[in-house]
Amino acid sequence: GPITRRAADRGDEAAQLAMRKSKVRKEAGLELTSYDGPLTAREERYQSSYAEKLPVYGPLIAASNRAYTTYLNRLRSELFDKRAADIFRKNLTPEETSLQLRETASWLNKATGRGDMSTATRRSAWMLAGNRLFFSPAYNISRMQSVIEALRILSHPRKTLTQAHRRQVAYDMVAFVLEGVGVMAVLDQLGVWEVGLNPFKGDFGKGKIGETRIDPWAGFSQV
Repeated sequence: GPITRRAADRGDEAAQLAMRKSKVRKEAGLELTSYDGPLTAREERYQSSYAEKLPVYGPLIAASNRAYTTYLNRLRSELFDKRAADIFRKNLTPEETSLQLRETASWLNKATGRGDMSTATRRSAWMLAGNRLFFSPAYNISRMQSVIEALRILSHPRKTLTQAHRRQVAYDMVAFVLEGVGVMAVLDQLGVWEVGLNPFKGDFGKGKIGETRIDPWAGFSQV
């Protein structure tokens, strides 16, 4: 009937839109990971399949893996789609549009823990081995790259980055710092923890609860 046809049309439109968005993300270089594919295509914290096969705990570990991966993929996708829509609304040439989409994807990859490197490098045996010896090497690389990206705005404000990308990076970094400082200050005032304020100690900028230290800066404090 008419209702069924309308529902089918809406479903077809949604599928077509999803396919177009997926194509734009892929061409821009947005990193979306898998929780059941090759180990090198997974988030670094979950580059193992043995734990998921353990009795009793295995299904819980697998569920945690899926939740973590799905959350990060959704975060990257939704942020990219929103910013891509803003880019498409501008009166830009195809070359300018492609450049801004690539800049956006690269920044979101770095900001969400996927270091900016070639697919071949990321999925090489060296990176897989590195994740066995060190904690998430690509993630640590992404922390340094994010800071370098912010410094590029200050050192070369008009030479290497588009104005839209400079605003995007500046907004994200300022919002991240202000939000982190605000949350830490509120929890300190509520007595949940004490904030380390001595820059010469290892607990500077961290929440202190007894002998426990909580770092809310997602790896940036070490950088």
